[in-house]
Formats: sequence, C-alpha cells, structure tokens
Amino acid sequence: MQTESSTGTFLFSLDTELVWGYFDLDDERERLFSPDGSRERRSIRQILDLMDEFGIRATWAVVGGMMYDRWEPSASRPVEKWQGQHRAFDQLYETDNPVWYGADVIGWLLEKGDRHEIGCHGFTHTPFPALTEDEARIELESWIQAAARYGIKPKTIVFPRNQVAHLELLKEVGFTCYRGKKVMAPIYTGVPVIGKVYNRLDLFFQFAVPQVYEPSLDELGMANLPSSQWLFRINRKLETTLDTMNLHRLRLGPMIKGIRRAAEQKKVIHLWAHPWEFRTEKDIDKLRVLFGVVQDEVKNGRLRSVTMGEMADELLEQ
Repeated sequence: MQTESSTGTFLFSLDTELVWGYFDLDDERERLFSPDGSRERRSIRQILDLMDEFGIRATWAVVGGMMYDRWEPSASRPVEKWQGQHRAFDQLYETDNPVWYGADVIGWLLEKGDRHEIGCHGFTHTPFPALTEDEARIELESWIQAAARYGIKPKTIVFPRNQVAHLELLKEVGFTCYRGKKVMAPIYTGVPVIGKVYNRLDLFFQFAVPQVYEPSLDELGMANLPSSQWLFRINRKLETTLDTMNLHRLRLGPMIKGIRRAAEQKKVIHLWAHPWEFRTEKDIDKLRVLFGVVQDEVKNGRLRSVTMGEMADELLEQ
C-alpha cells in the first residue's frame, strides 16, 4: 500500500551508538572515538541545535545499552558472550564508562518532546542476521526493557549495519516501522557490471543523486522507509582533502538535487548518518547547508520534515 502526499517528505535518521557500533572492532574503536565520549556528545549537541534552528524532526535510532548510565547486571545477558572475545566486555563490565553509557544523551533527546523520535538500533549493535530467533528476542526484549525506563515504546527500528532480518519477530513485539535497504538507481540493478563500476566511482566522487520514492507498507503490514543516501558514504580521505581545500560543500550538490526532487515530485527522501561522523566544523556546516535547503522547501509549502514513526502512523491509518 502506498500513500500520496500534498508535499514531499524529508526523513532524517541517526544511528546513535556512541562506541557500540564498533563493539567487535577493538582497534578501530580506540582509534576513531574520543576516550571519554566528549567529542561524540559535542556533535550530538551541535546537531540538536541545528535541528532547532531549521525546524528539523528526526529519528534517533539508539543502541539500548547506552540508555544506562552504568553497568547493570539485569541488562547483561546480550553482552555476556563478548567475554574473552572483545576488549569491549572489559570496558563495559562493572563500569560507568561514558563512551558506552549515555543516559545523559537520552535525556537531551527527551527534552525536545515529540520533535524527535527515539527508535531502536538493537541493544548491542549485533547484526540481526547473525542472531538466532531466540538471540534476537533477547536483544529486542533488552532494548524494550531499557526504553521502558523512559516511557519509550517500540515503534521504529534501524537495523545495525543495515542488515535486515527477523521482521516477523519485530512485528510480534510491537515494531511497526523500519529503515530498509538503500533505494538503488536502475543503473545498479539493470547491468550488474556497469552498476558495480558506477558504484565504485560514486564512492569517490559522489555524483549520483539520491533516489526518492513513494512510502509503502511491506507484506507484513510494516512501514518500510528505506534510505536514500548515507551522508558520509564518500571516501573519507577524499572528503578530508576537500575539507582542507575549503571545498567541503562541493559534494552536497547531488543531495541538494535529491531534496529538491522530493519536493517537486511529492516523494520521500531519506538521509542518514552517525552522530560521531560529524567530527569537524566543516562537517557541521555540511548539515547546515542541507537543512537550509529543507527549510526553504518547507517555507515554500513543497516539503515537510517528519520522523519515521510519524510517516509510519500515516501509512497505517490509510
């Protein structure tokens, strides 16, 4: 089932993890993240301020483990298997390490009221295809237990590492919406060899305009709201070079075209990122530019900014 809108729709989702997204990549985690979580928190604050400034609503898909402010044995089941496998376990066990625990971040999001949706990003960030049904149930029940402390009920899920699985179980425990796999341009699927080359070139030069689409329900009656573009999909070394040359806005052209196209065609564009990826003022400036385009289209009555959950509710009411 699809729905028609009188305007286009801008969706923005954030995979909110602190360091949980790298639980199984010990060396990369210690290289990429600040030792006390301060840089990542500063980025979240800056993003929230920009959203206030430009009137952007967003879905913050939060890893359940970061909803606590310290180790709690009652929530330990999903991470017990890490003992002896990843240094992550030693960093988590019986600590209040701020790179893992982020109850303060949840508080910041809740302060915004219904402007922002808090969704699920798993409890441990373990990819769902790697979980048995019983393990997936534990993962979801642990997230629901953590979220209930804040009065948050299950609705939207963004799958860790974008790997979709266990949809029937998600529906059973109350979820109604998920971010599906990226919407691909026909060139990717029409001729596989050409699509592979095109994809490799786009990774470096990011010339492809993000796809826009009509929102719909899947065969289970859940809202599948796939991504159109990952903001930081571009090769990071190239992006750093552009930043150094003060050309950091150059690569935003295709995304701006995508936003304009969604407004013109009354369709959905869905951008996403990780808060920790906004490491510099130039990264924040990129978001400012995109939000400014969204704001212009909203003022012109051609676009709206909603959360994934809000769009799902509209689809389910049809």
